[in-house]
Amino acid sequence: MQAFEFIRTALFVPGNRPDRVDKAVNTAADVVIIDLEDAVPFSQKIETRPVVREKILAYQKRPVLVRINALDTEFFQD
Repeated sequence: MQAFEFIRTALFVPGNRPDRVDKAVNTAADVVIIDLEDAVPFSQKIETRPVVREKILAYQKRPVLVRINALDTEFFQD
């Protein structure tokens, strides 16, 4: 499958749970979406970013997307 050519299944995982990201990339889901928005508590948003970056780099051969915070939030820019 070419990256994002045809997405039948998308598996969302919270960015603050790296163990779940690891499990998700080993499933048959077409794409894994790491959530930095609703699934991550406000108090953990900043510390979660480097964890998500590490996972993206670790799984470069797997289709992985990141759900970010809205443009009008303080967390979008970073």
